[in-house]
Amino acid sequence: MTMAMTLLKLLVGLLVLTGGAEMLVRGASRLAMRFGVSPMIVGMTVVAIGTSTPELAVSVSAAFTGSTDIAMGNVVGSNICNIGLVLGLSALIWPLGVGRETRAFLFIMLASSFLVPIMSLDTQIGRVDGLILLAGMGLMTWWLVANRDRHLVEPPPDLVAETPEDDSDLTFWQQVNKSLDLLPVQIIFIVSGIALLVMGSDLIVDAARIIAMALGVSERVIGLTLVAFNTSLPELATSLVAVIRKDTAIGVGNLIGSNITNVLLVLGATSVVTAVPAGLTVARIVDLAMMLGVEIGLIVAVLRRERVGRAAGAAFVGAYLGYTIYLFVGAA
Repeated sequence: MTMAMTLLKLLVGLLVLTGGAEMLVRGASRLAMRFGVSPMIVGMTVVAIGTSTPELAVSVSAAFTGSTDIAMGNVVGSNICNIGLVLGLSALIWPLGVGRETRAFLFIMLASSFLVPIMSLDTQIGRVDGLILLAGMGLMTWWLVANRDRHLVEPPPDLVAETPEDDSDLTFWQQVNKSLDLLPVQIIFIVSGIALLVMGSDLIVDAARIIAMALGVSERVIGLTLVAFNTSLPELATSLVAVIRKDTAIGVGNLIGSNITNVLLVLGATSVVTAVPAGLTVARIVDLAMMLGVEIGLIVAVLRRERVGRAAGAAFVGAYLGYTIYLFVGAA
């Protein structure tokens, strides 16, 4: 396969992946709103899990095909990208305020990330480790559900009615958007989104493996950069749109929730499929230190000023670009 065809395959996979994530997030968000769950909880759970499904699909697919370096690199790289690039760019557009409820999840994010180097001490993250991570995800979800009463809101009136009013004056896209108020359509969007995510992830993993061989760099570097950036695009799009609309709580909540989900759900599910080699080599230690470093930097910025300003955003973006250059220079 020529490089042009490989890049085309990567692009098609990215488009399919992004389309699937969009359908999943739209369907799941409307479904959550139907039951009166607050936007903060939706952002931290439904949207975060929805935008992390590309990472889940790619990592599990890579594990099935034996490309465990891509799987591990994708999780760590996506977490670095979410804070370094996505949150950094968002803060450059508009300073990001962080609410008290969201702040508590910062420490859950950091604690879950510290589990990765701890579990890597025996040179691999095995099935038992994976089950522990999945149990952590289940415990967090249970806690959110158990405390849902303090976050309940009244569902929008237009989501309560199953039968739309006169649609004769609506445009085509307005009719499509209104159809999302119907429960069957929400379920169709969720199922179709998952199917597209699986298809797109297979295309991306195949293309990434070919590119790694052609460039002479390791699957680890490709997973940390190219694949991680591609699978972080849903987070990038979601957060930038939220910031542009001045709804910064959803944007920040989405990124924090996604980082938690990447470790507990994505890495957990991947290591249950097959043990993930995770020996603490110098390169691996640098990767994990970068992930923990940007997360600690976020916590420090929030605790000092209760927001992430433009200066901090520029520092995050600079750190991400410097790390990416280091990876490719080191691989050359």
